[in-house]
Amino acid sequence: LHSFPTRRSSDLVNTSFEEYKKKATIIIEEYFATDDITSTANELRELGMPNYDFYFVKKLISIAMDRRDKEKEMAAVLLSSLYADIIDPQLMYKGFIRLLMAADDLIVDIPDAIDVLALFLARAVVDEILPPAFLTKAFASLPNDSKGCLVIKRAQKSYLSAPLHTDSIGRRWAGNKNNTAEDFKSRINNLLTEYVSSGDKKE
Repeated sequence: LHSFPTRRSSDLVNTSFEEYKKKATIIIEEYFATDDITSTANELRELGMPNYDFYFVKKLISIAMDRRDKEKEMAAVLLSSLYADIIDPQLMYKGFIRLLMAADDLIVDIPDAIDVLALFLARAVVDEILPPAFLTKAFASLPNDSKGCLVIKRAQKSYLSAPLHTDSIGRRWAGNKNNTAEDFKSRINNLLTEYVSSGDKKE
């Protein structure tokens, strides 16, 4: 009998993660082309690898950071709509941590990466997909001289501490995109109200 080498579990994990990364990137690019939140959510769910969704968060924002305000707003709205139902809160947090850890690299290709990422961070707090305590915990977990810490300071001082910051942050990119996260939430509430009244699941 011939014995065949077995693949180690770590190899299988690496292979599945690489597969996830490729498919997630395709889903993100399709989303920016179509602006179809429902289709994007379904495709992400159908990947069947939710443990890697932190990468989706990181990749989505990384791509949006180097594009127009329209795509930045689209990314923020998508994250708000996927939160909890599709992407587990802990994986959402992990995705933002990975972004903060990568800030030193992002600034090489995106000159205003500190400010853009700080605004994404502030937006996540305003949209309630990150708790305010996240900023303190994340700051404590990063090296003091890292660009990630600079991002957190910028988010706190320049955006979250500003007067009427909730409205100003929420509208920062919305001039180039009609649907803000609040608009999307309102539409969801309307749909749920109609469902309670009619009981029509298909509709």
